[in-house]
Amino acid sequence: MAMRRWRCLHTFVSRAVAELPPSGIRDIMLRATRLDEEGSGRRCIRLEVGQPNFPPPMHVVSAASAALLDAANSTYCPNAGLTTLRRAIANDVYTARKKIPTTERQIIVTTGAMLSMHSLFCTLLNPGDEALLPLPGFPNYQQSVSLVGAVSVPYLCRPKDGYQPRIEEIKELMTKKTKVIVLCSPGNPTGAVLSPHLTQQIIQLASERGIFVISDEIYSDIVFDGTAFTSAAAFDPASIIDESRVAVVSGVSKGYAMTGFRVGWTRASPIIVEAMSKLQEPIVSCGTPFCQLAAVAALTGDQQGVRDMVTEYQKRRDAAISILIQRGHAPKDLVKPTGAFYLPLDITKSGLTSRDFALKLLQEERVAVAPGIAFDTTDNSSASQRRRREEETDMLNSFVRVSLANSLDNVSKGIHHICDLLDRC
Repeated sequence: MAMRRWRCLHTFVSRAVAELPPSGIRDIMLRATRLDEEGSGRRCIRLEVGQPNFPPPMHVVSAASAALLDAANSTYCPNAGLTTLRRAIANDVYTARKKIPTTERQIIVTTGAMLSMHSLFCTLLNPGDEALLPLPGFPNYQQSVSLVGAVSVPYLCRPKDGYQPRIEEIKELMTKKTKVIVLCSPGNPTGAVLSPHLTQQIIQLASERGIFVISDEIYSDIVFDGTAFTSAAAFDPASIIDESRVAVVSGVSKGYAMTGFRVGWTRASPIIVEAMSKLQEPIVSCGTPFCQLAAVAALTGDQQGVRDMVTEYQKRRDAAISILIQRGHAPKDLVKPTGAFYLPLDITKSGLTSRDFALKLLQEERVAVAPGIAFDTTDNSSASQRRRREEETDMLNSFVRVSLANSLDNVSKGIHHICDLLDRC
C-alpha cells in the first residue's frame, strides 16, 4: 500500500509571509489584553496603540446611520471610491484647506490609509528596488515593502535633530536602485512635523534623481503650538499633474477618530490613480459605500470636533512632559512633539533595551507602551544588515512610545508609573 506523503503546513506558507517580522506593538497589545482577561483586579493602562479614545463627531455617526439604512449604499461601488467622496477630498481637503488645486481624477479612496501605502508600493516597486524609509518609523512600511520583494533602507531621524532627517545623509543613501522615499509628517512615533524647507529640499532632490515621493500625512489634522503643517503636495515640482512624482496618503482615521470606518485615500497623478484603481480589484474590489458617505460628512461638516480633540491631545502632551520634568526624567534636550498624539519617552537611564523595559513596565506597573525597537524600518536581508549601524539600534532602544490617545487621567497615571520604574532601575 502506497504511503501518503504529507507535507508540514509550514512549507506551504510563502517565504515572503514567513519572513515577515511580527509587530512589536501588537505583541505588547496582546500581552496587555491577556493580563486584563486574567481578572487580577488591576487593569492595564493602555498607552501602546494609536486608537483615539474619542467617538466620531455626532454628525458623522448620523450620516453613517442614514446611509446604512438606504439599501443603495450596501452595494459595490467604483474601485476608486464614490465620486462624491473623491470630490470632497479634492475640493474640501486639498483645494480649499491646503490651497493645492486638486481634481477628483487625482484621488483614489482605499480601505484605510495603510492600503493606500501598500497599493503605492505595489504600483511603484519591482523586486530588488530600494525604498528609503524613516527610522524610527511606522513598521508596516517595511513589512509592505518586503512583501513586494523590494528592499527597505532606513534614513535616521535623530532626537538631537528634533527628529528631522539630514538631507546630506538622504543624498548619500540614494543609489541607482532607489525608487521611492517615504516621508511621514507629523511622524509616528516621533510626533515631529517636518519643516517646510526640509520637505521642499527632499522633494527637489528626489525630483532631480528621478525618485518617487510618498508622503504619509494621516496625522496632518493633529498639530500643536500653532505649528504650520504644509503638505508635500505643495512642493510638487511637476507643472503637469500627469508627470507628478509626489503622492500624498491620508484618511479620516486619526483626525476624526474614525479608525473603524477604514477610509483612506491617495492624492497622486491620474496615471498613478488609474494604476492603483486597477490594483484594488484583486485586493478588496472596492470600499464600503456607507462608510465613504460618513467620510463625506466628516470632511464637509463642522470641524469643531477635530479642533476640540487636538486641544485635548495637546493638554495630555503638556501634562505628560510636566510630570517627567517634576520627576526628573526629562532629558535636557527633550523634544516636544508638535503633532500626532505620541510622545517618545527617553529610557536610557534604565539600562534596559526598549522591549525589556516595555515588558517590565507591563508586568510590574500594568502600563502598556510600545518599545522603540518596534519602529525599526530596516530590511532583514543580509544586504541591509550590512548597512545597519550601531547608532540605529541604540536609538531605537533609547525610548518607548507613549500614546496620548487615552484620557488625561490615564496618561498622567501612566507617566507616573513609568517614572516609578525608572526610579527603581
